[in-house]
Amino acid sequence: ACEVWKEIKFEFDTIDTL
Repeated sequence: ACEVWKEIKFEFDTIDTL
């Protein structure tokens, strides 16, 4: 579960940067 959340957070960070 923690790993999944980490991946989702990474995607959100990427979208926020874009």
